[in-house]
Amino acid sequence: MRIIVDETLCEANGMCEMALPEVFFITDDDELEVRQDQVPKAQMEDLEQAIRSCPRRALSLNED
Repeated sequence: MRIIVDETLCEANGMCEMALPEVFFITDDDELEVRQDQVPKAQMEDLEQAIRSCPRRALSLNED
Protein backbone atom coordinates (compact mmCIF):
# COMPACT_ATOMS: atom_id res chain seq x y z
CA MET A 1 0.00 0.00 0.00
CA ARG A 2 1.14 3.49 -0.81
CA ILE A 3 0.16 6.71 0.98
CA ILE A 4 -1.43 9.33 -1.26
CA VAL A 5 -1.54 13.00 -0.24
CA ASP A 6 -3.93 15.30 -2.09
CA GLU A 7 -1.85 18.47 -2.05
CA THR A 8 -4.85 20.58 -3.04
CA LEU A 9 -6.68 19.57 0.15
CA CYS A 10 -3.82 19.29 2.64
CA GLU A 11 -3.54 22.24 5.02
CA ALA A 12 -0.70 20.71 7.08
CA ASN A 13 -2.83 20.70 10.23
CA GLY A 14 -0.50 18.10 11.73
CA MET A 15 -3.14 15.64 12.91
CA CYS A 16 -1.49 12.85 10.91
CA GLU A 17 1.93 13.78 12.29
CA MET A 18 0.61 13.59 15.86
CA ALA A 19 -0.96 10.19 15.15
CA LEU A 20 2.05 8.67 13.36
CA PRO A 21 5.23 10.80 13.50
CA GLU A 22 7.34 7.97 12.08
CA VAL A 23 5.50 8.39 8.79
CA PHE A 24 4.27 12.00 8.59
CA PHE A 25 6.23 15.21 9.13
CA ILE A 26 5.21 18.86 8.79
CA THR A 27 8.15 20.92 7.51
CA ASP A 28 9.06 24.44 8.62
CA ASP A 29 7.36 25.62 5.41
CA ASP A 30 4.07 23.98 6.52
CA GLU A 31 4.29 21.23 3.93
CA LEU A 32 3.39 17.63 4.66
CA GLU A 33 6.22 15.21 4.04
CA VAL A 34 5.68 11.45 3.96
CA ARG A 35 8.76 9.84 5.46
CA GLN A 36 7.80 6.26 4.59
CA ASP A 37 5.93 5.51 1.42
CA GLN A 38 5.45 1.88 2.44
CA VAL A 39 4.32 1.21 6.00
CA PRO A 40 4.97 -2.10 7.78
CA LYS A 41 1.88 -4.22 8.42
CA ALA A 42 2.43 -3.79 12.16
CA GLN A 43 1.69 -0.06 11.77
CA MET A 44 -1.35 -0.35 9.49
CA GLU A 45 -3.88 0.28 12.25
CA ASP A 46 -1.99 3.41 13.32
CA LEU A 47 -1.75 4.53 9.69
CA GLU A 48 -5.48 4.09 9.15
CA GLN A 49 -6.14 6.15 12.30
CA ALA A 50 -3.80 8.88 11.05
CA ILE A 51 -5.63 8.97 7.71
CA ARG A 52 -9.01 9.18 9.46
CA SER A 53 -7.73 12.02 11.67
CA CYS A 54 -7.15 14.33 8.69
CA PRO A 55 -9.81 17.07 8.92
CA ARG A 56 -9.57 17.79 5.17
CA ARG A 57 -9.59 14.12 4.08
CA ALA A 58 -6.39 14.77 2.13
CA LEU A 59 -4.88 11.33 2.85
CA SER A 60 -5.67 7.96 1.32
CA LEU A 61 -4.10 4.61 0.58
CA ASN A 62 -3.47 3.13 -2.83
CA GLU A 63 -3.22 -0.64 -3.00
CA ASP A 64 -0.30 -1.12 -5.42
